[in-house]
Amino acid sequence: MAGNDRYPPKPDLADRPEIVIDQSLAPEPFLEMLRVIPTGDIANPYELRTIELAEQGKIGKTYSNALILARSGLWSPALKIWQKADEKLSIPVREQHAYIRYHAQLTAKQAAQEIADTGERVRNLLIDGQFAPALELAIRNEDNARSVINLLQKNDKPFWNRMNASLQVNNDAKAYPWGALMVMVRHGLPKRANGW
Repeated sequence: MAGNDRYPPKPDLADRPEIVIDQSLAPEPFLEMLRVIPTGDIANPYELRTIELAEQGKIGKTYSNALILARSGLWSPALKIWQKADEKLSIPVREQHAYIRYHAQLTAKQAAQEIADTGERVRNLLIDGQFAPALELAIRNEDNARSVINLLQKNDKPFWNRMNASLQVNNDAKAYPWGALMVMVRHGLPKRANGW
């Protein structure tokens, strides 16, 4: 991965070597992160352990909410919530934090890119959990609206999952219009709504 500017710097967990496998399907980032763990066994001195987003004990609501958002693909909002937590973190939880931070850097970088295609730009903003800027861009003009409707008609499931997680954790008012729009697209837009 050296020299590839798609990737942010590796998470800083110097005491535990890591392996990162990029399994992303553009535009959705998915990096599998593995830790090399000493076993103490002479025959098999090391094992690989996958970093997962399962809860590691009772740490608190902030931690649980961050994991809900991360599991839905809302990496940046998950990281933002996690940064409010002030708990001392165990190694597995620090690894999860690094895993979330790594993905959040990718989605934030992707969302910041200027892209000519409005549908792709809105998609990148939604993937990063930026519901309000995505909506502002979507309703700016009729061509933008059509581009976004085409995007949602192709596959709205990743956005639906993100919207639901955002509502579950934050009751995020900025996510509601996207839920309404997705329902309208699923059930067929009225003729007057095609151009907003």
